[in-house]
Amino acid sequence: MDNSALRKLADSVRSAPDPVRKGREVLLDEYRRIGGVHETSVALSAGFELIRSIVAQAAYEALGPGTGWLRAVELEAEMDDASKACGEHLRNGLANIFMRAYPEESNSPALGFRRALELEAISPYRFLGSTRMHVPGLGYAVSVRKRYAENQDSYRICSFGRRKAFVFGDGCGSARFASLASHLAVREALWKSANGIGRAGVCDISETVAAMLNDEKVRALGGNGLNTGISTLLVGLTENGRSKVFKVGDSIPFMVWNDGDADMLEELAVDRVMRSVIGTAGTLVESSVEEYERESGRMVLTSDGITNYLDDCPKEIARWTTLSDDPVIISERLMRSVLRNQMAYNHSDDATIIVEDSVR
Repeated sequence: MDNSALRKLADSVRSAPDPVRKGREVLLDEYRRIGGVHETSVALSAGFELIRSIVAQAAYEALGPGTGWLRAVELEAEMDDASKACGEHLRNGLANIFMRAYPEESNSPALGFRRALELEAISPYRFLGSTRMHVPGLGYAVSVRKRYAENQDSYRICSFGRRKAFVFGDGCGSARFASLASHLAVREALWKSANGIGRAGVCDISETVAAMLNDEKVRALGGNGLNTGISTLLVGLTENGRSKVFKVGDSIPFMVWNDGDADMLEELAVDRVMRSVIGTAGTLVESSVEEYERESGRMVLTSDGITNYLDDCPKEIARWTTLSDDPVIISERLMRSVLRNQMAYNHSDDATIIVEDSVR
C-alpha cells in the first residue's frame, strides 16, 4: 500500500463504530492474502506488520487510554498457526527447561511477574508476527519477529512500588536456544530488579543463565556452551526522578530530554560492538557492564533490529519524540520506519523498542 492508502486505512479504523472489529477485519484479510506465518517473504511479512502497526495506532487513537484497543491487532487464525509452530519448537522437553524451578519466595513483589514470564515463554506468542505491551503510566513496547523463526527478543515493563523496571534481552547463537537465553536473562534481571541491582548483580545474572544453559537437561537436547545460546541485556530502572541503565551487548539504550522547543538525546553506549554477553560462564566482569545514571529523562531501549535498520537511529528517535509525547505513537512510528527499511533492504531481524512514558 502507498501512503495515501495507509492513511485511508487508518481513517477507516479510527472512524469505525467498532474500531477493534474493523481492525481485525482488515488484518485478517491481509493475513489470508500473504499466507499467514508460513510466508517467508520479507516484503510480504514486513508489509503485513506495517499495516498492523497502522491499525494498532489508529485503534489506540480511537479507544485509548487503557489496553482494550490492543485487541484490534489480535488474530485467532494467527494464534492457531503460532500454536502449531510453538508445539514443534518445544518438543522433546524444551518446555520443561523454560519452566525451570525457582525459589518460592512468596513475599517477593517479583514473583507474580516471574510466573507470568514462565507462561509466556512456552506460549505461542514468540511465533506471532508481533507482540505489544502497554502499561499506562509506565511505558510501551512493540516487538516484530523475523518471519521464519521464533522471536529471540524478550522484554518486560513493570513496577515495584515507586521503581519502574524496563528489561530487554536479545538472544543470540543457536536458533533453538537463543530465545531461551534471552528469556532467562530477562527473568533473572526482573527478579533482581525488585530489590535494586548493580553491576555485580548483572554479573550474577550471567552466571545463573550460564549454569542453566549448561544444565545436563539442556545438553541432552543438543546444546552445549556457546552454541546453546547467549543474550544481550538492558535493564532500565526509574525511581524518584532518576534513571539508571545497565547494558551488556550491542542492544542500545537512549535517554531523551525535552527542553521546551525540541528533544535532546543521548546514546548510552561506549560503542555498538558486541564486547560482552549474558550466559557464558566466567567471562562477564563488572568492568564490562556499562552503567549510566541520568536525571529526569525518558528511556528508549532498542534491539539491534532497530538500530541496524535505521540510517540514523538517534535522529529518528529525536524526530518522533519531538512530534509526540505518547510512547505508543512514538514506538509505532519508529517501528514503521524500520519495517519500511526491511522491505527496501529485503532483509529482516527481530526488532524491539521500549519507550518509557513521560509521566513521572
